[in-house]
Amino acid sequence: MSTLQTSTRRSFLLRGIVAVALLIGLAGCDSGGGGGGGGTSGAQTVLVMGDSISARGTYPDTIPWPAVLQGMKPEWTVANRAVPGETSGGGASRIAGQLSSVNPDVTVILYGSNDAIQQKQAQFEANLVAMIRDCQAQGSRVAVCTIPPMAGQRVLFFQSTVDDLNAIIRSVAPAQGAKVIRIDREFTVGDRGTFPDGLHPNQDGQNIIAMTVSERI
Repeated sequence: MSTLQTSTRRSFLLRGIVAVALLIGLAGCDSGGGGGGGGTSGAQTVLVMGDSISARGTYPDTIPWPAVLQGMKPEWTVANRAVPGETSGGGASRIAGQLSSVNPDVTVILYGSNDAIQQKQAQFEANLVAMIRDCQAQGSRVAVCTIPPMAGQRVLFFQSTVDDLNAIIRSVAPAQGAKVIRIDREFTVGDRGTFPDGLHPNQDGQNIIAMTVSERI
């Protein structure tokens, strides 16, 4: 995607999607209702597992992408169970309980930034496989998101590890029967869709993630 196309798409998203999401109301996105919906064209329950990139409250004035997704797809129930600071190991330890509680039709997994920052990448592949298998055992379809690129000084310290983890996602997830959602393709290193901390997507970036996920699950 060219820089001009990306910029145009972001402008559209920023003006349109957030406005629609706010009008529809986002309060229900964290509720944990049961599954049973069928297919992307109708009602379905979506469980989101991840870290502060997906969690509510990291930047109070920013609507996290699961809430934007809920606003875009009011017929869906989006249960956001992301936890700030969590690594894939934390997700692997929690996911079985969340699957039992939410009973999702599809689970969206977005981990890896903290694995890179905390230098816990050695167990990333095993944790990813464990989460995918837990989802499948519960009867949930699985979509694994690649990790958005870092920005600022974080690029120097962590981007190569993020690239390595994304390569694992692209290889391992399909081999395990999970779908891959290429979030990384929607950003560039040092992208303006990221806050100055170089890690968290700003509202523009959150909107792009929501749109990309909505198109792929």
